[in-house]
Amino acid sequence: MSYRFDQLAATENVRFIVGNNLTMPFQIGSCVTTNNTTSFVATNITGYVFTANMTVNGTMITGNISILSAANGSMSVDYYSNSTSLLTVGCGSHAVDSVTSAGYKRTLINGTVEVLERG
Repeated sequence: MSYRFDQLAATENVRFIVGNNLTMPFQIGSCVTTNNTTSFVATNITGYVFTANMTVNGTMITGNISILSAANGSMSVDYYSNSTSLLTVGCGSHAVDSVTSAGYKRTLINGTVEVLERG
């Protein structure tokens, strides 16, 4: 029997228009396979500390974290227009990091960002 253990961050690529609000809801958990059936098990994120940032063309902005349901691992990262308007059109990256209640640090989500011009 083989086991797989993966600690890589989830990839979430983002596109949005400069100056717009951006809301990214997430549910933290893991997929568990038992008897050839895979199910999602939410992580209780009580006591976790999250940070989120986005960097485009050398400018970094910080996201606001909202815990929607700690017991169900539900959270949201919000970038408001006053922050996204500081970015210029182009490509970059973003990441959501966590520190668990036990002190373990981990990048949960990362990916590319494409900031588009208003049409």
